Amino acid sequence: MGQTSCRPEVPEAAFPPMDCRTGPALCRQNCSERDARDLRDLPSREVLKAVHAPPEQSKKQLQQAQRVVDRTLQSLGIGLEVQLSGESQHLRISEDLKTLEIISLDDGLPKRRLPLSQVVDVSFGSSSKSLLLRFSDAMCREPLDLHFSDEERRLEIALTLKVLRARLP
Repeated sequence: MGQTSCRPEVPEAAFPPMDCRTGPALCRQNCSERDARDLRDLPSREVLKAVHAPPEQSKKQLQQAQRVVDRTLQSLGIGLEVQLSGESQHLRISEDLKTLEIISLDDGLPKRRLPLSQVVDVSFGSSSKSLLLRFSDAMCREPLDLHFSDEERRLEIALTLKVLRARLP
């Protein structure tokens, strides 16, 4: 409510959604000048690619990263204690490396299985020891805020999850 969108005041079928170029007079009634920018205002694709291109890693850096991932996978295979909603939980990875499992340590609750294919984002949480996992809409699940024993463990898990997600078909 109170928000205006950059859409013409005509039926949806008349113009493609969010396209101010097809009906500029109608659209300018609802859009500010800043919202009605043309594609010419945006930098070229080559500039964006150059600015956002990840730096190439040396062979030594790749080997170091692989060692961290291997070590972390060993820990996750055995199980790792994390805090979730203030409760101690056991975080494991399945043998096929495609599913995270969260097992309650306090009571006999069933384990939760979280397919890595449904994890759409792994990001740092609100503290230096937390990691936030966001899931696809198909999971209908709120993000999980996992808390680890230290920041280094959090970084190792984040790297490992990102590598595993990138390797999924």
